[in-house]
Amino acid sequence: MTRTDWTREEIADLFDEAGRRDIKVIAGSVIPPKDYRYLRDAGVQAIFGLGTNLVAAAEQLLRLLGRHNMPPMDEAAE
Repeated sequence: MTRTDWTREEIADLFDEAGRRDIKVIAGSVIPPKDYRYLRDAGVQAIFGLGTNLVAAAEQLLRLLGRHNMPPMDEAAE
């Protein structure tokens, strides 16, 4: 579903209807930095604009999803 004018309440209602309040909302693309505050206020939990470092983005997403998604430290060092 593509739409650019969702409100936080509309997003929450959709997740409630689907029984999925556990879903994390992220955004990425050509997003002007001036729009980041609006997106965060609307409930977006991570924003990845142009030039985002892939490793840093992956780490941020794994933290957002929870520690159980992180690889064991001994495997991560390999």
